[in-house]
Order: sequence, then C-alpha cells, then structure tokens
Amino acid sequence: MTPRRTRDRTDQRLRLPDGRWLGYAEFGDPAGQPAFLFHGIPGSRLEAGLIDADATANGIRVIGVDRPGMGNSTFQSERTFLDWPGDVAELADHLELDRFAIIGISGGGAYVSACAVTMPERITGAGICSGMGPLSFPDDLDLLGVPYRGLRYLVGLARRAPGLMSRLLAWKIGWDKSRQHDPLLAISASLAQVDRPVLKQPGVGEGLVRDFGEATRHGTLGVAWDLVMYAQPWGFRLDDVPIDVYLWHGEADTDVPVTFARRVAERIPRCHAKFFQGDGHFMAITHSREILNTMKLAMR
Repeated sequence: MTPRRTRDRTDQRLRLPDGRWLGYAEFGDPAGQPAFLFHGIPGSRLEAGLIDADATANGIRVIGVDRPGMGNSTFQSERTFLDWPGDVAELADHLELDRFAIIGISGGGAYVSACAVTMPERITGAGICSGMGPLSFPDDLDLLGVPYRGLRYLVGLARRAPGLMSRLLAWKIGWDKSRQHDPLLAISASLAQVDRPVLKQPGVGEGLVRDFGEATRHGTLGVAWDLVMYAQPWGFRLDDVPIDVYLWHGEADTDVPVTFARRVAERIPRCHAKFFQGDGHFMAITHSREILNTMKLAMR
C-alpha cells in the first residue's frame, strides 16, 4: 500500500471512537514493513526517532505512539494495560495495516505482552528491549535493588489507592521538572555510568530531551499513571502469551535490573532472550541494528 502523505510525519493524531486523541509519529522507510514502537517512561512518540536511520536502512516503517496523557494523546482515567491493544488496533486500521510488528522499550514492555495476548493474529513480530516486569509476587519487590520496606510501602499504596499514588507521583515529577535548569544533565545524573557515553552520540542527548519534554507537555499525570500501572495486577498472565517474543537486556542496567528480564523470559513460553554483559538501559540505541534486523526477519 502507499503510505498516507502528511506535512509532518512526527506530529500526527487520530480521533478514537470514545473521543480521545491518539498521537503518533512515523520514522524510517515510509514504504517499509510496519512496526509500532511503544515508548518508555517517561516517553513519547518521538522516542522512535532515535532509531530513524537504522529503521530506514532496514526497510522498516517505525510508528511511535503516545500513550494516554503523554504527547498528543488524551489522558485516560484508570486505564489498564489491556486498554492499549484497542488503541493500537484503531490506529492500525486507520493506517490500513492488517498486520504489524510491535517493539516495547523499558516501560513499553508490558504493552507488547498485552497486545500479544489479545490480538496475536495481527502481530508479525514482538520485541521487548530493557523491559520492566510485573510486581505480582512479594519476592518481586526485592528485584529493584532498593530498600524493601520503602518499596513495599509505595507498591502497597499504588495497589490500594492508585489514584492517590498517581497524583503524588505527578506532583513529584512536576516538581523535579520545574527544578531542572539543564534537562540533559538531569537525565545523565540518573543513569548508570555505562549509559552516559550514549548521550554523547549524535542526536541522542537532544533527542531524549525532546522526548522527555513531550511526555509531560500537557501535564505529568499520564506518566505517573503509567508508573502506577506496573504495581497493579496486569490483567493477564505472561504464561498466556502465544507467540514468539524476542527480548534484549543489558546486564548492567540499573533503571530496570536484569533480574526482571530474566523473570519475564522464564514466564513467556516462546521467549528468545539475549543478555548483554556490560550494556545498560540504552540497549534500543546501542543495539538498534541487531534488534531491527531480528524484527525484520521475524516479519517474513
């Protein structure tokens, strides 16, 4: 099919049946094989632009999508992971895509699994890079590597009072943002040492600043709710994912410890996992060629 022509492929919106707007952007090869990219937390549709060159070289049309409350997408109160596949299906229909690949980065990982469970017949390939896992069991709370008592309290609050917790997080995110005189320095300060050199690669640091800024352009509640959802029951089991899922994770990732990825890989029946010693959270950037090539082969 011939891709739709627009003035700006990075700033597009679709009106959903319930009246919400869904923001999306297109990168890579306009005539290539389609792949939706689910951004991290915080993040936006612009995150897909970080792999634009490699997507073009691999003949892949990457479609970044803003989740509710981020970028150009309308906030959706009390949404769950299982609400997302419906939005993706609406956008795919709008773009006249019968089948497509899906890639989730960091906090976008759970959304890949949700789509795989609910509409496997439409997915040509599924990939999770540096993805977060569920906090479904008491021992999962230890996997974050922070004091158990404090994390148990926060997770407990998110489960008992998600609305309250999301508002508290939204305030905290907004407060931190207001104090950032140098956004790139703030991003760098929160990273593992192994990830910091990646920010100096051409276009990466500036791209992440734009991406993070777009995530909270209309407020911080969308990002906060995205975080709270990971402390809630996901509404489905990873054991029920019926398709092949490719997973990549850095052993030195401190944002999402590799133990989460190993647990996810154990639970998804047909998971093909690859772990990289010495790599951090920015796997989607440092290994984008390999990831996109793997997804392209899976699309055939």
